[in-house]
Amino acid sequence: MLRLAMMYGLLDQLLVAAKVIQSFSKKNVAFNHNSNRQTMVKERKDSDRIGIFFCRFGLSTQLNIDCDDVIQFIEKTNGNFYVGELEYGCNTTGKKSIINAVAEENLGRIIIAPCYAEKAHLTMFQQLIQSVGLSGNKLTIFDAGERNHGWNSEDLKQKLMDLIKSEEKATSPEEPGITITTEAAVIGNSITALQAALDIAKLGYKAHLLIPGSASARSYHNIFWHSDNIIEKSESLIEQVSNHSNIELYKESQVERLEGKPGNYKLVFNENGKAKYVITGAIVLAPGAQPYQPSEFSYNENRHVITQGELAEFISEDNFSFKKIVMIQCVGSRQSARQYCSQICCEQAIKNAIKIKQVQPDAEIHILHRDIRVYDFKEDYYTEAIEQGIKFIRMDKTPEVRPDNGTFHLKVVDRLSQQLVALECDLLVLSNGIIPGVDNQKISDIMNVSLNGDGFFWENENLMKPLQCNKPGIFMAGLAHSPQRLENALLQAAAVAGKIGVMFRSEKIIM
Repeated sequence: MLRLAMMYGLLDQLLVAAKVIQSFSKKNVAFNHNSNRQTMVKERKDSDRIGIFFCRFGLSTQLNIDCDDVIQFIEKTNGNFYVGELEYGCNTTGKKSIINAVAEENLGRIIIAPCYAEKAHLTMFQQLIQSVGLSGNKLTIFDAGERNHGWNSEDLKQKLMDLIKSEEKATSPEEPGITITTEAAVIGNSITALQAALDIAKLGYKAHLLIPGSASARSYHNIFWHSDNIIEKSESLIEQVSNHSNIELYKESQVERLEGKPGNYKLVFNENGKAKYVITGAIVLAPGAQPYQPSEFSYNENRHVITQGELAEFISEDNFSFKKIVMIQCVGSRQSARQYCSQICCEQAIKNAIKIKQVQPDAEIHILHRDIRVYDFKEDYYTEAIEQGIKFIRMDKTPEVRPDNGTFHLKVVDRLSQQLVALECDLLVLSNGIIPGVDNQKISDIMNVSLNGDGFFWENENLMKPLQCNKPGIFMAGLAHSPQRLENALLQAAAVAGKIGVMFRSEKIIM
């Protein structure tokens, strides 16, 4: 139970973290550090002093160059710059040294030489110097090229001097950053889109919600039908979104093209046949996804072959009388065409199996699975299912199924015992997975953002840019990102809203 509580607590902690980020990104909320930052910017606005920080790890370990020799050469050079020496530029001690030097030495430009992970660390160092009043464009990271380039101390000294001279010429007054539009657009007909728009609106920023259809609680039930009170949650979100003064809702809308630049995109769309557009600083892609429609096991040919969603409605009817039920997991998922796990199928199957036992206590139920994946306190359902006599067989490969006058004969290899198991049932239930939304490719083409190999939106590989596409200012959340549970989808909506709020508050686009 402690382990389960820890797992559940992690999801809660992530949600709390997202909400904390949102609280610091609300519009018109003042913090004392802002006034300090403005003072520091003013004091150093015209400073032409350059700080050059040498990373010993980059020089000695990565380039195999005598760090002391290079530092002594630069120190002896007559110039208006400060020389700092770091063991590691990217760790806590190194970053503190840079921050302290910027303030104490009144530095106006920063050079870090070198950084072995320049692409990964650029944003980190930019944000670091921004915290003490320097804009990101005052940072230069010296790139010495590949490790096997064959650099020596003399070559490096010359390159550094050339770089310093070019930086000394770039001491014009502070260049203004890109002024961005502090309004967001959310695209998609999903519960995640509703939540993202609502969270952005609650931060004090306007959200334009473009829904390709109408907001319907029943449609959001399509994937997450097994989640508790999903209809009530959806109806509540729809009401809040419809009545929020910061949300502009566009129904029956279709995105047509994207113009403009990061921070000031022009999103052109069609609403009920009328051409419209919005200017936005951030875009959230949340088009949702759809359940896989099986073609296996005589689905659509035999009325006794149904999906878990169809079974859930069937159980509630008074005439449910099946005595032998077999459920086959991972239909449409974890196959050669789609190797990902859809995350929700096991929970769906176990919940339905327990419901069957409640209406038909003597029913014989087998669940054929690759492995059972349920999360948080949902593991309690698995325990309850075993206690009620529901049988789980971990299959070695896809079972053989032969229909015979209303009865199904199955053969499956138990992976644990490697024994062939023969089963009979009068109802075959398919646990169908999640596949990408039908509009993903169209949106990808219009936005010029990438899809991954599975057809979901590609997430930036930079670990500092989670939930961001490969284009600045465009984010993703929920089933646009990957198959996932409702809890995770809503958590991503909250996280994206927080990231957008931080960006709007700083009024600078993250490149």
